[in-house]
Amino acid sequence: MERFEELGYAYLFFLIPIFLLLARVVLLLSTSRLRQLGNYALLTKQWRGRDSNRFWLIQAVMSVGLVCIVLALMNPQGGTKLEKEAVAGSDVVIALDVSKSMLAQDIAPSRLTKAKKIGQDLIKNLTGHRVALVFFAGDAFVQMPMTADYATAITMIQSADPDMVSSQGSDLGAAIEMALESFEKEKITDRSLIIISDGEEHEPRAVQVAANARQKGLLIHTIGVGTPDGGYIPVQESGAQFFLKDDEGQVVTSVMNANFLNAIAQAGGGVFTYAADESLNPKRIVESLAQRTGELSEVTSFSAYEDRYWWPLFLGLVCIVLAFSTPLSPLENNRNQENQNSIK
Repeated sequence: MERFEELGYAYLFFLIPIFLLLARVVLLLSTSRLRQLGNYALLTKQWRGRDSNRFWLIQAVMSVGLVCIVLALMNPQGGTKLEKEAVAGSDVVIALDVSKSMLAQDIAPSRLTKAKKIGQDLIKNLTGHRVALVFFAGDAFVQMPMTADYATAITMIQSADPDMVSSQGSDLGAAIEMALESFEKEKITDRSLIIISDGEEHEPRAVQVAANARQKGLLIHTIGVGTPDGGYIPVQESGAQFFLKDDEGQVVTSVMNANFLNAIAQAGGGVFTYAADESLNPKRIVESLAQRTGELSEVTSFSAYEDRYWWPLFLGLVCIVLAFSTPLSPLENNRNQENQNSIK
């Protein structure tokens, strides 16, 4: 596995075109001075290397050298030791509500954006645990099966959108049932489900489904996204944006149902957390999962990285030395030869 340790130096790449622009300015000033000296045609014939291909070849070599120096500063590294570590961790399903009510903006910029951020933060702290993703609205589906590929899981969460589910509404019971199916049936003990939702439930069976899942060994936590005052649901149609209305033409106000989410968490043996609460700490939630005795699972990682900056550094220094040591014109080369002869 390759990586750069110091990505902060990447901005220096933008200085290289500026260097080439300055080189062009130097060439134009040099040409202007030749014109002032007298017979421009004769002088350019003698100094033709100063404003011809040789000049630009030197600048190209210098540019390559500068690129290599910047790469050396960024310190490319390679993984040198691949290890498979046995870790006692739980299997975790994150169930994300992607119903249209999650587009409400009572939490800026929207409930769904906030929920995505919480989901990503949870995954970033899941070292040693496997994770699966379930997206739900009126229906539920497995977006990603159980895996230790956290990078892909984060990408999947970033892509979450209400259009991914054809049946709108909100069925948390379906999400719990789908989470149960994500686990191996013979190993259902010591598994956890984290539901991120506004709790607007159109199928009230979720509390009973959570209680049944708890009897099978599934621990359920809920995280509520939204506010008690609620917010309007923006809808886009034909390029225009308006707020969702009910059958009577009244603008719908979506309110987070904290009591319902809390009831699900209690039935599932877990805890309810309010997303806007300063005490919400994804790392603490993950640590509570780690306290459970999970089965050993293998997690593959690079245990050591080797610095490889010296290769671009060496090449960069060679290019810069060549650029400075190459004469701009044959005349300069002749002068250097004459000076050496006079010394002898």
